[in-house]
Amino acid sequence: MPDVISLPQLLDLSLGNPELGAVNFNQLHKLLLEIIGRLDKAGHPLQVSDVDSKRDLKAAAAGNYPKSSYNTLQDKVNKIERDITNMSTALPDAKDMIAKVKTDTPLTDLWQHMQINKRVENNEQGVNTVSTQQAC
Repeated sequence: MPDVISLPQLLDLSLGNPELGAVNFNQLHKLLLEIIGRLDKAGHPLQVSDVDSKRDLKAAAAGNYPKSSYNTLQDKVNKIERDITNMSTALPDAKDMIAKVKTDTPLTDLWQHMQINKRVENNEQGVNTVSTQQAC
């Protein structure tokens, strides 16, 4: 069974709960609908003279709401997901990389340079180890 509250309590839930200045739009919507229903004005047309209000009403009727920051953020996240998916399919696999290394390209030169540097480092460590052991 739903809780029964008064209209002033619903107003308090709408505005100022849990902190002063916060607005619970769901509760506010319920409150306004209840007021409209009690005034029996739900079916009465209103004159709208403001141009922006007319545009907003047309957009609401057509379902074309202006993008909120949440919708903008969601669009950006979706774009990033698409980009990541495209990148993962565009990256070369291991076989392609091995084929590139076997040919004479700057990548091959870089790989060979890295291998030579690693061998030189290992030799230096070995010589240092032997030198320190003989000194002891």
